[in-house]
Amino acid sequence: MALSHAEWVMLESAGAAGSGWLTGALPLGRRTAERGTVRRLVGAGVCELAGPEQLDVLAAGGVRPAWAVRVTGLGQDLLRYRALRERPADQHAAPVADFVPDTTISVRAFDLPLLRAVRKDAEAGLLPGVDAGLLGSALDRARPVEGSTRHTMDVTEAEFAVILRVFYLESLRGGGAAGYHHVLRSSPLADALRPDPVQRPEPRIVRARAAVSSAPAR
Repeated sequence: MALSHAEWVMLESAGAAGSGWLTGALPLGRRTAERGTVRRLVGAGVCELAGPEQLDVLAAGGVRPAWAVRVTGLGQDLLRYRALRERPADQHAAPVADFVPDTTISVRAFDLPLLRAVRKDAEAGLLPGVDAGLLGSALDRARPVEGSTRHTMDVTEAEFAVILRVFYLESLRGGGAAGYHHVLRSSPLADALRPDPVQRPEPRIVRARAAVSSAPAR
């Protein structure tokens, strides 16, 4: 799910809010549309919604805002990521020996330049939410699959979590979600580590119907 223009505008406004909270108290017609944008940003995990007590604190001149959001750590990473994403640069590194992985994942060959570019920015300290060391260690173990455009990586859980985070940021930026969904399918650890909020349906309650006994007609 790539963020829409309206969602980017709100996320950037929330990131620039001096108090940390972006508040909304618009006329009803626009308030409904803005609340939808707020819900989608909160659903993506890049913003968090203020509760009733926080709204009371944010009241100004006796007027309580209709809603308030602030950027999460993931949202801060996404804003930095979007600003930094540019030229992929190929690097070669020797595989690391004496390593016991938690799982093996599959990535596409054209996903590697993206991961390497992000690694470079993370090494420069420009993406605090992405661990450059973990990402680099995983990339160093990438090896091509013969007869395929894919590469496999033996990774620890921590390294896999960083890779999932990068692909999720890329999907929110609008660079496509295929790489994210592809790597999700490549390991059974994915559901436990995925950074996006997983929306699971509420369990359905099935009520047993009372048995109706048919009494003999009189």
